[in-house]
Amino acid sequence: MKLPFLTLFLFFFLSITTNAQHQKCASDEHTEKLMKDPAYEQDFRSRLKAYRTKAAATTAQSRSVCGNTVTLPIAVHFQNVNTSDRACLETLVNEQINRLNADFQGLNEDISSWTNNAAAFFPETSNGEMCVEFCVATQNHPAGYGINNGQMAVTINRFTGDSNSDWSGYINIFVMDLGDNLLGYSPLGGRGYGDGVVIGKHAFGGTGACGDVSTASTLDRGRTLTHELGHYFFLYHVWGNVESCNFDDGVSDTPTCNAPNFFCPSLGKTSCGTVDLHMNYMDYSNDECMYMYSAQQVTRMENWVSANLSHVANNAATVCGLVTTVTCEDGIQNGTETGIDCGGSCAPCAAQVTCTDGIQNGTETGIDCGGSCAPCAIVSTCTDGIQNGTETDIDCGGSCAPCIGVPTCNDNIQNGTETGIDCGGSCAPCVAEATCTDGIQNGNETGVDCGGACAPCVTNTGCDLSAITVNITPDLYGSETTWDIKDESGATMATGGPYTDNDRTTISIDLCIPSDCYIFTIYDAFGDGICCDWGNGEYNVTDAAGTTLLSGGQFGFLETKTLSVGGPDCGTIIPPAFCTAPSASNVGYFTDFTRVQVIWDAVPDGSRYTVQYRAVGETRWRTTTTSRTVKTLRRLLTGTTYEYQLRSRCPNGWTGYSDIRTFTTLSGRVPAGVILQEYEEITLNRIFPNPATDNLKLDYTLEVDGEVEIIVYDMLGKQVQVIKEHQDDGVQKVIVDVSNLEAGTHIIQIRTAEEMVVKKFIKH
Repeated sequence: MKLPFLTLFLFFFLSITTNAQHQKCASDEHTEKLMKDPAYEQDFRSRLKAYRTKAAATTAQSRSVCGNTVTLPIAVHFQNVNTSDRACLETLVNEQINRLNADFQGLNEDISSWTNNAAAFFPETSNGEMCVEFCVATQNHPAGYGINNGQMAVTINRFTGDSNSDWSGYINIFVMDLGDNLLGYSPLGGRGYGDGVVIGKHAFGGTGACGDVSTASTLDRGRTLTHELGHYFFLYHVWGNVESCNFDDGVSDTPTCNAPNFFCPSLGKTSCGTVDLHMNYMDYSNDECMYMYSAQQVTRMENWVSANLSHVANNAATVCGLVTTVTCEDGIQNGTETGIDCGGSCAPCAAQVTCTDGIQNGTETGIDCGGSCAPCAIVSTCTDGIQNGTETDIDCGGSCAPCIGVPTCNDNIQNGTETGIDCGGSCAPCVAEATCTDGIQNGNETGVDCGGACAPCVTNTGCDLSAITVNITPDLYGSETTWDIKDESGATMATGGPYTDNDRTTISIDLCIPSDCYIFTIYDAFGDGICCDWGNGEYNVTDAAGTTLLSGGQFGFLETKTLSVGGPDCGTIIPPAFCTAPSASNVGYFTDFTRVQVIWDAVPDGSRYTVQYRAVGETRWRTTTTSRTVKTLRRLLTGTTYEYQLRSRCPNGWTGYSDIRTFTTLSGRVPAGVILQEYEEITLNRIFPNPATDNLKLDYTLEVDGEVEIIVYDMLGKQVQVIKEHQDDGVQKVIVDVSNLEAGTHIIQIRTAEEMVVKKFIKH
């Protein structure tokens, strides 16, 4: 994914910039309106969660044969049209549905334009074929619409609007007058409970016409509906609906572009440093010039249908007159199943109560014990992760092994002669101790690393250029903050950071540079700026008179501002691109042999990275992204050679991939010089404040992205709070609201599918 989904989603509906006079699709405005209803928003988030669960277990693929085709029933509602010729309108409907099936299944006649020519311009993109069949319902119609059994589900001037609950269980198409400028709209991610897609009556069907229902020559292949159904199945426009190279559709195999394409662009047209995929159905090209979905767009749509529209697919057997064979791998809850492909005559669902499902449910009085399961072990043990019995800490002291009470330099506590946590005194010097090279004004220094016991400070007195001062007040994570000043050609004039965590002392750096226009950029490695949840950090640059030239603090991964030194009128400088693909990398190995860690150097101005990899001899790449400079590749074959490439996300889009590099996984014998490391999926960095009153802040690192559960227990083992969310790999900062918990000691667990960490905290 090219941008974290929540950021992409919110930005889309706060910053719609499509030019009204060229607008063809109003799906974003329609969805924005729907999302103002709290109940709808809550329902959408629930459907989004179901989609994410499905997507996490699915890999994109390009294919020509479908294993299990999902049938979706269609109902078409013509509104305020000047014809009642049902036979003519049904002919248009049939023509439109045939177009839909060909387009979604990749069987359209013009797909040859991709395979014979265009595909060569997009080496990272494959065309997709969706396992779906659209049918016009002919059976068991809702009462009151004058449609007999055997007739097509087509209504003519029977109601108005873009939703009707009578038609739940269908993909509804509402054909109406939208004016000359607008072709259609759809909710982002349809529900199937009476909602549907709205199409202008001048954009529905194909080459035929029925009264005022007809199409122009640029719209006569019925692809307005192909486009809008893409939105209904949870696709964005390929340019991301924000005219900027910093946003796109969230699908990694569609290149970034900065705006919609109209008419029939020339093959090879570029924006954002990549070739535009203007032949994609989610662009604005003419019908005759759009002819494909990408493989990962298709996977996204199939996941949405499977996660949220199974009730529509189930309805097909009733209203389309189909005979559906129930299987345990058709991705639909049907037959005697109690869940999707599980329960009844299939394997038990994970949600069914068992004594081994890792959940306290049914009559259990603890996790998988008590009630109808084996009795719970209530006797305190030295391995239960709780301080109980005679223990003086968690699983130690009293009748257990003694707790480690002797101060050491690696116990994460400031004790003994230490002047900081595990540093100072008899341990290694603390970074915060005054030295002449620590980048901080401390001790008897009169400037940063100068004056007092250090070398004399060089003041700006007599500076024949221009004196400025960069002032940085970090948040609690100073190690994430860096900055630089570059001239308009890209030459670096000054840099600073990273700084020390938990030290919010303002750092002031005096500079003497020529009067000119510069680019000041401040970076945050985590992407949350330096204000405000984790400390009210800020920055500013002042001149010799103390006048503030620029300032800030609330930003994401970086913020860039024009800096005028000495008074010239600089306007707004567009930063030049310095970003490239990572030029070097190496790998590390884990003791289980099925994981490898790829490590590379950070790229200037790079905010995100993609690793694509495959076993030598395979044709399909697997891809994974991260904002870090390290990525763990999992589920690898032992004793196998893999090839991989890296690319960077830059301010103006993605770079190309680096040259191909290789590594070989281990298989029993460890080569000399290779150091194996234990795999830790979760590393707890910090939990504070402890004791906590209102908010408990967690700082931990994930090796892989996935579903994470944060569970709080009281000291009786009762579960009192649960947080579940999908998280990317890397450092996580989570705020847990503990204000409603009872005072006393609690246990907090952070759990993934494979690992768990446990920590005790006190609620005041």
